[in-house]
Amino acid sequence: MAYNDRSGIRSKVIEYLDGRTDLDSKVNSWIDDTRRDMANTYDFSYLYVEATCETSAGTERYALPADYLGHLNMFIGTKKLVRIAPGVFDSVHGDTSDLTSDSSVTPFLMTTGSLEQSEPDYYIDRGVEFDLWPIPDDTYTLLLRYYAQPQDFIYDYSYDYLTTFHTECVIFGAAYRGAIYLEDDSKKGQYKEEYGKQLQLMVKREKDRKTDDLGHRMRTPKDFNINQLKRLMKVNN
Repeated sequence: MAYNDRSGIRSKVIEYLDGRTDLDSKVNSWIDDTRRDMANTYDFSYLYVEATCETSAGTERYALPADYLGHLNMFIGTKKLVRIAPGVFDSVHGDTSDLTSDSSVTPFLMTTGSLEQSEPDYYIDRGVEFDLWPIPDDTYTLLLRYYAQPQDFIYDYSYDYLTTFHTECVIFGAAYRGAIYLEDDSKKGQYKEEYGKQLQLMVKREKDRKTDDLGHRMRTPKDFNINQLKRLMKVNN
């Protein structure tokens, strides 16, 4: 049994929960919940994925991918769509169930010369769905780039980056959830504190790893801020 697969981690969590082997299936779900929480705490590059979506003429609202976690970037071809906050958009357009219902509203988000149905230039992230504006007038292929949730483990021998490099964080996160379930205030306080420490350590390790990677490759302009670039290139303000 590997220490960093689901079986090994579950055994350690059960040990921390006084040997409650009757909780096996629940511990499995607590491990998955902890991994999702960890992915929300730090942007792991291995979770950055791409997906495509086809639009339909006259349809403004579409479902986000089921594994969507955050940081959505959206493209049509090489054009990057601009994100508009829902509150800003709704304050101008009113009822989002019919974006064209109020003809008296000036659609200030429209590109010059466009109609309310055209190639989209903007998107509105609504959590599990997104709206496009202008409303598509045709079929367009959207490229979605985003951070995805870690996939739930299926087998006891399942493991991933999080369980391999941040094993203790997964263990204490699952144990903390177990203590909440068991209503054990003593363990709840202990494991909550330890889980918080492990999350901080995880973030530090990941940032240090990025810094170390940077030190072993050639730097590009993206690694410098604008003032650094001006000094390096001897550009006067």
